[in-house]
Amino acid sequence: MKRVYSLFMVSLLLTVLLVPSTGCGGTGSAQSVGALSLVPEGAAYIVYIDIARLISDEDLCGDGNGGSCRDILDGITDQIGLSADELWEVMVFGKVPAGPSDPAASAALITTAVEKERFIALIEEAGGQDLVPGQYRSFDIYVDDFDENAIAFPDEGLIVMGSLSIVKEVLDTRAGEQAALGGELKAKYDALPSNALVKAAGVMPPGENVSSAEFWGPLTAARTYAGSVVKSGSTFRFEGELCFTSLESAYEACSVLEAALAMLRMVDLREIPGYVPVPEESLSRLQELAETVTVEVRDSSVFVSLEITP
Repeated sequence: MKRVYSLFMVSLLLTVLLVPSTGCGGTGSAQSVGALSLVPEGAAYIVYIDIARLISDEDLCGDGNGGSCRDILDGITDQIGLSADELWEVMVFGKVPAGPSDPAASAALITTAVEKERFIALIEEAGGQDLVPGQYRSFDIYVDDFDENAIAFPDEGLIVMGSLSIVKEVLDTRAGEQAALGGELKAKYDALPSNALVKAAGVMPPGENVSSAEFWGPLTAARTYAGSVVKSGSTFRFEGELCFTSLESAYEACSVLEAALAMLRMVDLREIPGYVPVPEESLSRLQELAETVTVEVRDSSVFVSLEITP
């Protein structure tokens, strides 16, 4: 069971931070996710997490797995006095800063049964400050003292919280004053499996971020990315894709990923300068999982897959 949990955490990391299997030009079939219709035009990425299914999955959060996944989720929600059972789905989205001095703008749409008054009270207690109540587009909105972050309630059972500018855009979208997300990112997200536990899609910003280019190298040439974690029977599968503008760029990125996997499989990481110690058992599991990863190039895209059955 612990191997399954390790797979899930590795897949979640890959999904959120890196990479899906939809093809560079794929549009997919539309799927209905309530929060998706409120993501405003201009978002650069979307990450969806089905919390209700995660905490009810015995292979991930059951007693046989030591409750590891459940412990993490409860540890997060406990900070604001909630139980993970009270949150059903979370969709995180945001925009990439236009320049180095611009702040990142992001928000989360949360599907929950928690009542508005209780949620605000818990957030105020956790943050140690009172939020300023107000109205925007006829919706209740609560803003912090610095006018930087906000919480609003665009629909029954739905909370949006995050950067003030993004929260207002969500309310604009709900009121019909701003267009909802469309175009390539929406098509990428729609093409991902509707039954995924976790899924993500994003478009790369124009230009090149020098610091990220130094770290990721050829991977920064990707145009779009997407990924998902799906469970079928007792098998968990991660599928991811990085879509490039040319076949040459795809092969260069594939070489980087294959080299990283080869190092993880063959090299004793403890002998590398700057290595951050991790428990021996966790390191062994990570190397074991690396053996199951496949990387291939198809149609100027790099596809990554990882599958395990307990």
